[in-house]
Amino acid sequence: VKNTKNMLTEYYKFQGYNSVIVKTSIRNENKDNAILDINITPGDQTVIDSIVIIGNKNVATETILKEMQLTSTNLFSFFLSDNLYSRAKLDNDLATINNYYYDNGYMDFKVLDDKLSFSKDKKSVDIVLKLFEGPIYHFKDIGLNSDENINRAELKKIISLQKTDVFSRKKLRETVDSINKYLFGSGHSSAIVSVEFGKIDQKTHLVDVTFVVKPGKAYTVRDINFSGNYVTDEKVLRHEFSQYEGAIYNQINIDKSTRKLKNLGYLKSAICHPKSVIDTDLVDVNCKVEESLSSTMTGKVGYSDTEHFLYGLNFSQNNFLGTGNSMSLDFNRSEAEKSFNMSHAWPNLTQDGVSSHVNVFYRETTPNRVNGSQYHTDNYGFGIPVAEYHRLSTSIGFEHSRIKTFDDTPTQITDYTALYGDRFNQLKLSLSWGYNSLDKYIFPTS
Repeated sequence: VKNTKNMLTEYYKFQGYNSVIVKTSIRNENKDNAILDINITPGDQTVIDSIVIIGNKNVATETILKEMQLTSTNLFSFFLSDNLYSRAKLDNDLATINNYYYDNGYMDFKVLDDKLSFSKDKKSVDIVLKLFEGPIYHFKDIGLNSDENINRAELKKIISLQKTDVFSRKKLRETVDSINKYLFGSGHSSAIVSVEFGKIDQKTHLVDVTFVVKPGKAYTVRDINFSGNYVTDEKVLRHEFSQYEGAIYNQINIDKSTRKLKNLGYLKSAICHPKSVIDTDLVDVNCKVEESLSSTMTGKVGYSDTEHFLYGLNFSQNNFLGTGNSMSLDFNRSEAEKSFNMSHAWPNLTQDGVSSHVNVFYRETTPNRVNGSQYHTDNYGFGIPVAEYHRLSTSIGFEHSRIKTFDDTPTQITDYTALYGDRFNQLKLSLSWGYNSLDKYIFPTS
């Protein structure tokens, strides 16, 4: 019981509730059992009065404070609560400061002390951080250790670090990630890339590093399998894949394919991962998808003084019969207007990803007893993918309009129809360019 009380007290203090009071009591239920009551009064979370940094000769105090999540009490603290102290946040800030210095060449950097001075009532605290910066280190030799079956020339192009560059742990991580990306794109899905430090000269402040590349085995894709597509035809999903069966496994292509699946609009999720075939250099790519509702239907009904009784119906489906094509029907009727619209789109009319759509509508309007009607065998169009995220689109359409007049039609309109006629044909052409780099269609995160 005592240990439990102490652990709870320390936990609350770690979260910044330094005036917490934990009380325990035991009640006997019977001769074999007892009830433990724990009463916790957290109190107010400790606020930060000031943060003082000493020992920083090269990096400005303002720069360090900007790296920290914690701040001293200011005008916006009431809304942002950024002045509330907790040991967890302070430890995170100390790690962030450490990373900042290591990313800017300070290999000897240390936080010598973090001194906390609490008020008597534990409601406020002053923080003093004592730092040791040390000198700035630079790269001396940058080596590469890899197998002979890897293109060393390509790897050297990827390694952008140069001699005399300021040492940066962040740049080392980025270089490792770039090498891994290249290897994954070359079929080496089990590659391991690490950084080995050589001589660290504390007099000249130079450091040697070597990138060690173990590419592992290159795999070939045997089968690409889909599951969870109860409505969508597998051909539709395969069309979005940049990875092919019989080709070298390429993680970059797998990521691109997964993104394209998530952007279809009728899949909630798509997860693709490789599974090795025992005792071979083959892998199967298994993709599990979760379909979402692809159809919507809405209706409207109402009444207004000008349009009187009005009603309408709309139906759309962006995965028509599981083909990946989209279609929609729209009908609206009122005293002033009646319209009908039907459209159908083929997002993948060809194997190369060329899309096509057709739109046909009829509309009749009667504002101020002037009746203008038109029917539309429009918009036949097509889109051409020009890059991974880019699409060039064009459409061509024909529109026929007719104006009907009545005895009380305004003279401006009757004069116009007398001069130009009451029937008009229009040929419409449009060109557009689209860019889409969302990671998924529903609730994108980037």
